[in-house]
Amino acid sequence: MVKTGLYDPYSGDGLRWDLIGKWDPQKAKGNSGYKKEFALLPTADHVDPDADELGFEICSWLSNTAKTFLSPEEFVALCGKIIRHCSPSRARETITVPAYGLPGYLVGVCAPAVYHKWLNTRAKQEHNRDLKLKRPYAVHSSKALYKQAIHCAVCAGDGTDPFTGDKLQWDRIDTWASAAPKNRVNPEKDFSLLPTVDHIDPDAATISFEICSWLINDSKGELSAQEYVDYCARVVAHAQGGII
Repeated sequence: MVKTGLYDPYSGDGLRWDLIGKWDPQKAKGNSGYKKEFALLPTADHVDPDADELGFEICSWLSNTAKTFLSPEEFVALCGKIIRHCSPSRARETITVPAYGLPGYLVGVCAPAVYHKWLNTRAKQEHNRDLKLKRPYAVHSSKALYKQAIHCAVCAGDGTDPFTGDKLQWDRIDTWASAAPKNRVNPEKDFSLLPTVDHIDPDAATISFEICSWLINDSKGELSAQEYVDYCARVVAHAQGGII
């Protein structure tokens, strides 16, 4: 039987208690590889952020990040959905889309003006964030290139989340500020299917985006697409062993 505190309750991975107190925030800036070295660092996490009573468990930093605002049951169910939906390889076809018109699946879903505003805002935010993180491809790129890369990612999709197959709520883009309830602990749950821009692999040599739900983007963290799917497979395998 797995002893609580020695192993991650979701993946079964051994926790790295030898790493506590060794985290250096300066080394972590823009360094996904450094962050991954601390993936098994023990952390305290709310068992269920929406529960009426306070309850914590000790899990890895990786699981704490991936679980986000979900309950344990919701998180394991999400991982199951991901491994059922995703093919063994997450490689996706690269396409070039020079124009900025709406792809067919968005026609009638959101107005062109709303989409273009969203596209410009996302390009600016992603570029600025990557610059702050000193990612090489951001230093040698421009907002215009980010805009093109994000638009290509939108056109390469089909309106669904590539990890779960859930339909993304494109009709809700740019509504968070005005529609998010202020009196909920986790208002993100209401917007879990909002389309977001995510790096397929933040450590890649070039800009590489895909469009996924806010829930998946938040859960995936610093992992590449394939690393995330592999992690979800470990969670499901561990849950099926009867230990959560």
